[in-house]
Amino acid sequence: LSVTEIGPIAQWLEQSAHNRKVPGSNPGGPTRMSKTRKVFMSERPFHVLVDLVHFDQRIHAIEKQIETLDQEIIGLNSQEKTVKNNVVVAKDQVHVLLKEVDTQELEMKVLDQQEREKKNLLETISNYKEYASVKTEIESIQQSQLQQEQIVLDVWNRLESAQRESEKAEKESHEMLEKIHHEIEENQQKIETLRAELASLTEQRPEKEKLVPEEWREKYSLMRARVSDPVVPILQNSCSACFAIVTDQNIICSKRGALIQCKGCYRLLYMPDDVVDVKK
Repeated sequence: LSVTEIGPIAQWLEQSAHNRKVPGSNPGGPTRMSKTRKVFMSERPFHVLVDLVHFDQRIHAIEKQIETLDQEIIGLNSQEKTVKNNVVVAKDQVHVLLKEVDTQELEMKVLDQQEREKKNLLETISNYKEYASVKTEIESIQQSQLQQEQIVLDVWNRLESAQRESEKAEKESHEMLEKIHHEIEENQQKIETLRAELASLTEQRPEKEKLVPEEWREKYSLMRARVSDPVVPILQNSCSACFAIVTDQNIICSKRGALIQCKGCYRLLYMPDDVVDVKK
């Protein structure tokens, strides 16, 4: 046998222990603890659980993306409604002012008619007092006409301003609605792509879940229903989620491939170095 098959030379030359069944200073084979641990870990299905966790995290990320896009579409639909409503409000204001113009111009015509009637009456009056009275009425009507002319002019100015605003809102609405519809269509296409990917992953999941031991699968399912990250690594002898200290005994168990639960948040914990060894 070669040296590499038996072990280090120092151990090979050393005298055997009295009882060969009890390992002594001269073990029967090479002492390669790091490789032994890697093999031990590779025989454990722990990395299958971690793979399932990463798989579920991918599913969760896609679900969140779809949820975000759905919310964006809701927001865009709300914007569309607001833009359309602004156009309607602008048009309604124009209609209101058109009616106001008609009302005020009608009032102006009434005053003009009253003035004509009083002037015709004035031509038929011979009595001075009655003439003076009608003259005073005409002057009052003329004063009302001046005030009414200003009212009509103000209403016309407001109407023209409202018409400009309505035309502007109409023009801007076309551009904004086109942009909104384009963004909605893009988001819907993204959602369709993500849903197709999600359906594919969901279909694959049962096969991945079957590879995980039942005991681990049950614990994982319970925690997965409570938190989005049910399995987290141990970092600096602490749970990387809630930072609770992990005991030395649990760290040793984790290094040996055991699945442990955090005493603080009850998440499942693993040693990231061990997982790296398995993948290598």
